[in-house]
Amino acid sequence: VADKKHGKGELHYVNGNVYRGEWEADMASGQGTLNYSNGDVYEGSWKNNLRDGEGKFTCAKDQYVYVGKWARGCKNGIGSITMPNTNDVFKGEFLDGRLIGPKLSDESLVWAFGEDSDWANPDSNAF
Repeated sequence: VADKKHGKGELHYVNGNVYRGEWEADMASGQGTLNYSNGDVYEGSWKNNLRDGEGKFTCAKDQYVYVGKWARGCKNGIGSITMPNTNDVFKGEFLDGRLIGPKLSDESLVWAFGEDSDWANPDSNAF
């Protein structure tokens, strides 16, 4: 592992993204933060260069915050999306980045998102 990133460090990508955190065998693994060049930020667990485990994603463009489980780079498991302008909180289960069976925090409304909606598959940012 002499020529591979291992331990804590920082990497500046040519596309403007910056990763700060833990490395293992030349891959982001452990705790780290990725600041995307578009202003998005992911803070949390990484495994094999993918978001995996508990994490927080802040979307600069749409100004929402997702906090919850990740697997294989996508939202997977229980999580919540908070809309800062309205303080609406959508809690639900995610599967491969898709929101399935989401509900408002008061559990009174069920939300469904169309195939073309940004909410249907908001994971367009690849690592």
